[in-house]
Amino acid sequence: MKLAKSINESLDTIADSMIGKANSASHRKIVQSIFRKYNAKVLVAVDDNVSEDMIVVTGQYLPWRIRQNIEIFLTYPVQSKRVQITQKMWKTLKFELSQVLQHELIHRQ
Repeated sequence: MKLAKSINESLDTIADSMIGKANSASHRKIVQSIFRKYNAKVLVAVDDNVSEDMIVVTGQYLPWRIRQNIEIFLTYPVQSKRVQITQKMWKTLKFELSQVLQHELIHRQ
């Protein structure tokens, strides 16, 4: 996808802000700050299938919406929406954020 490089570079700019943070509200706000330019809304969800040390990224395209018709979900374990992001975890999370956003942008096209 032609936006892959732009998305990945944008995600690189927030790496230092994300690593070490454990609060889901902080994670959402930081990711939202760069996904806004793609007209995507970042939301927090919980799921009992997500393990304690994970954040799962999912998304959906809502064609009937005019503004923010892409929703990206940061899904946390039900027990706690606090997952501290390590350097290793950030690599995986960055990849998933990029891939999910690109996937939903393709649906929008």
